[in-house]
Amino acid sequence: HPAHVVVDKAGSRAFVTLAGENAVAVVDLARDEVVHKVSTGAYPHGLRISPDGGTAYVANVEDGSISVLDTAKLTEIARIPVGKAPVQVGFTPDGGRVYVSLRDENKVAVIDTPRGPVNVGGSLDLSGLEVELDHAAEWRQIYHECWRQMRDFFYDPNMHGNDWVALRKRYEVLLPHVRHRIDLTY
Repeated sequence: HPAHVVVDKAGSRAFVTLAGENAVAVVDLARDEVVHKVSTGAYPHGLRISPDGGTAYVANVEDGSISVLDTAKLTEIARIPVGKAPVQVGFTPDGGRVYVSLRDENKVAVIDTPRGPVNVGGSLDLSGLEVELDHAAEWRQIYHECWRQMRDFFYDPNMHGNDWVALRKRYEVLLPHVRHRIDLTY
């Protein structure tokens, strides 16, 4: 299944993780078609393109690694072990470091991108971390992401004759009344 989608700086290609295929699909956005698939580690999930656009880092959940993809050659150029269940990656603005969330360790791994290997001493202690959530904003984002996923990947391009934009607007007015996550998905 497609997990994450990231569009390159030029807006010409999208990179889509395909968890069930252990690959990243490269989509030509002008032609709306998959033009290439790059093999990755097991169960690719989160991905990000480096600030310079030259590489994409893909979190492989099941084998505990990060696949580094050359975005020009469309090949995997490295696979870096990082820990248990990496799910997402994020770059520093200069691209010098990549931070990888490790779901099963409750840690964040740090990759120094110029050298490539994981900085073993670079995990962060998150025991004192507090997270403030804006639930209304989160639920609004979930609603729009689900709507977009259905729009983009529904098996019938005609949506069974439904006006998909009108349906989004019809139910969107209920968002201010959501008081719990269950309210959103019920």
